[in-house]
Amino acid sequence: ANTIIINHAETFGLAQLYQLRGRVGRSTRQAYAYLLIPGDLLLSDMARKRIEALEEFSELGAGFHLASRDLEIRGAGNLLGAQQSGHIVSVGFDLYCQMLEEAIRTLRGENVLPRIEPELRLEVQGHLPATYIDSAAQRLEIYRRLSGLSEWTALQSLQQEISDRFGTPPLPVTRLILVIELKLLARHMLLERIEQRGGEVLLTFHPQTPIAPTSLLQWLQSNVPKFRFHSERTVRMPLPRTTADARLALLKKRLQQLHTGASM
Repeated sequence: ANTIIINHAETFGLAQLYQLRGRVGRSTRQAYAYLLIPGDLLLSDMARKRIEALEEFSELGAGFHLASRDLEIRGAGNLLGAQQSGHIVSVGFDLYCQMLEEAIRTLRGENVLPRIEPELRLEVQGHLPATYIDSAAQRLEIYRRLSGLSEWTALQSLQQEISDRFGTPPLPVTRLILVIELKLLARHMLLERIEQRGGEVLLTFHPQTPIAPTSLLQWLQSNVPKFRFHSERTVRMPLPRTTADARLALLKKRLQQLHTGASM
């Protein structure tokens, strides 16, 4: 589909309209999104601002600018209002919310695990080819959304959206999704680094990893008989002599087994 007609667009939220508009368009074909409203004079002030924002932001970085405008239109409450002081602008709204949530959980006495950004050194890397998504703005937007994912369901939803909008993903896109899956696994298990070296892989765990040493050792003895410890927090595991893609898929399977087993 390359055309969408939204009746009574003034009743939708800005994020909803942005997502609906993004559902049309294929490759080099011109796409159209028609927003039907009862008339400018009948619109509320907030509805008019939403429609104007959607008309204004349609190029590179539109998602971020629309989110900022939505926050401006709806208001952010007293927490982010003029009566408060702090460094929200410096750290960014998303990071500020994460820090605030962690602080609240700490005050409640909950065990808050550190946030880490895993370092992945893999034999293959994925990307979004220009032959698959010709718009640089759309590629950058999808890269941004992929990098910000934290849950499996969100990744599956975005993967389905990419297929719906641009067709069957080619191999580079499939590899990219696999790399994101590995990164999510690493974050959940607090893996600081995953490094492939030919026929083996090194897994470096954070000192506060939720994977208990006994669970890790039991899993290794059952699934990776030729493993050995490279250091106190790093495990060296052999991989079969197959293709790089097959080794990457096997690595994902093994990490899923470890994550599932440790969570039971």
